[in-house]
Amino acid sequence: MYLSGRLYQLSTTIEHVFSFAMRDYLELEKMNTSSSSRAKFLENTEKNITQKIKSISIKRVNGITSSDEYKIRPDVIRNAVSFCAISGRANIMRGIPYSATSISLYDGDGQQSDAVVFDVYRNTYYYAEAGKNSFTPKQKLRVSRNTSLEGAYVACDSSSYKMLYRHNCIPRITGSVLLDLAFLSAGKYDAVVYRDVEFSKFEAGLLMVKGAGGFTKYIQQENGKYTILGSCSIKIMSQMEYIFGIA
Repeated sequence: MYLSGRLYQLSTTIEHVFSFAMRDYLELEKMNTSSSSRAKFLENTEKNITQKIKSISIKRVNGITSSDEYKIRPDVIRNAVSFCAISGRANIMRGIPYSATSISLYDGDGQQSDAVVFDVYRNTYYYAEAGKNSFTPKQKLRVSRNTSLEGAYVACDSSSYKMLYRHNCIPRITGSVLLDLAFLSAGKYDAVVYRDVEFSKFEAGLLMVKGAGGFTKYIQQENGKYTILGSCSIKIMSQMEYIFGIA
């Protein structure tokens, strides 16, 4: 598939950064230490990822944001690159191969113009460009054609599991909302539900799902974090809004 100049720059940034990050992830799997030591190791890795992304990206755009600086206020992002260094921290800690990183570009009006999600362990890129389709290097992405929540595969967090299970769907707790939204775009899931999540952890997925023909909705909570819903159809979205009391 053809990559625009902006998408190429964003994906190249990720490629440079994760040549070293994967070495850290593999080293973490071999560590036989306490959970606090593993957490500290991963924290240092995330800091290194953040610094490297900043050093590369700031040369290409007017501004730079990070998951630490823009957890709550997406409305202030202008002419900037924003990124999520690690989505799926707990999975990496336990050597579970389900994690992603993302990088997004915002224009002068504060609109998301380009986004890249990188599936770390499968070495797969997911691309999205405003007004165009979402795609991987091998294919265009389309959400599934399911229109019923009953029997639907839904990626979720632990706080949403029981509510979904009661409605006869098939909930799956995966631990990475970012990768879940990419998989929703590819038709692997029918819906995604997460609560109490930072904006930076799912922002790239918004453009990804839209470009694949799906729907997203996010609501800010009292604590400043968000509830994010993603769906392959408007009917399933309406059902989830009813279940979780979202207008």
